[in-house]
Amino acid sequence: MSPRLDPTGDVGGALPSSARADPRDKTIHVLLAAAQRRQADLNSSFGELFKGAALQEAVRRKTAELAEAGEQIRKMERSLADSQRLESIGRLAAGIAHEINTPTQYVGDNLGFIEQQIDTLLGLCKAMKEVLGAAGPTGVDSRVLARVGQQLAALDLEFLEAELPSAVRQSIDGMERIAAIVRAMKEFSHPGTQTKVPININHALESTLTVGKSEWKYVASLETHFAPDLPTLDCFPGDLNQVFLNILVNAAHAIGDRLSQDRSIPGRIRVTTRRVDDWIEVHFEDNGCGIPEENLKRIFEPFFTTKGIGKGTGQGLSLAYAVVVQKHGGQLDVRSQLGQGSTFILRLPLGEPSSTSEEAQA
Repeated sequence: MSPRLDPTGDVGGALPSSARADPRDKTIHVLLAAAQRRQADLNSSFGELFKGAALQEAVRRKTAELAEAGEQIRKMERSLADSQRLESIGRLAAGIAHEINTPTQYVGDNLGFIEQQIDTLLGLCKAMKEVLGAAGPTGVDSRVLARVGQQLAALDLEFLEAELPSAVRQSIDGMERIAAIVRAMKEFSHPGTQTKVPININHALESTLTVGKSEWKYVASLETHFAPDLPTLDCFPGDLNQVFLNILVNAAHAIGDRLSQDRSIPGRIRVTTRRVDDWIEVHFEDNGCGIPEENLKRIFEPFFTTKGIGKGTGQGLSLAYAVVVQKHGGQLDVRSQLGQGSTFILRLPLGEPSSTSEEAQA
């Protein structure tokens, strides 16, 4: 027989009435369980909140660390660019010293010649003064006139008329050459600026070609075709000067490599500037050995070089690419034919608002 249930749902007669569950206990139990669940939810919410705050703080710290690291990298890049520029000056120092020494020598020789002839001319002037002082009512003493005649004969006026002006002109030319070399060195080695400044590209190229003359003068002739009406370009001049020198030296080395195999065709480097729409183009053309097809896609990679040990580090063209493309928003292309030569084409944008080197590197 089934047990009988009382109205509360308990089994009638199974337990004493004192042991039956109080409905209030059940209510308390339900409320306590709900409170515990609520507390757990709150704890979970606060935990997630604290985790989010901790994550945000970690992100903030990492962002600050990355910003500081980026600034350090930019400082190192600027320092490296300055070091490479000064390294280039050091590498070219012997050639630059020779370029300065040659005009210095003939200026010194001409000044010695002029000094000697000035002494002779001053002696003649002194004799003429003596003649004027000795002149009287009866004329001039024949002995005085004889001395003047001897000095005139020793002077060789026709020779002096031809050589003295020439010596002066050569000396002036030599001093101008020395001054141009010194100016070019000063402009080339000047520390880079932190902001873009307007420059004359043709003038910058002239300075770089002067500084690098010892690299190309023994292997090639140089032709320049500069557009006379180019506008000024907002740029980082120290960086661009380094790019020009790197490409110039690369062209000279390519010609030197070809001449070591075949000297039938003289070396030639042609540098051209022109404006194309809103761009300034600079072309470096050489008739060197050219670049193999398999290397054309790699020549701008850092440390890639086909030169022998001690002749190339593989950084010159990669630096040129970084400066032209990344810092100036320009383009750097190369066209080459093996055995015929190469042409490097730099395209630099006009009319861009000035920016800082940090922004350009970002």
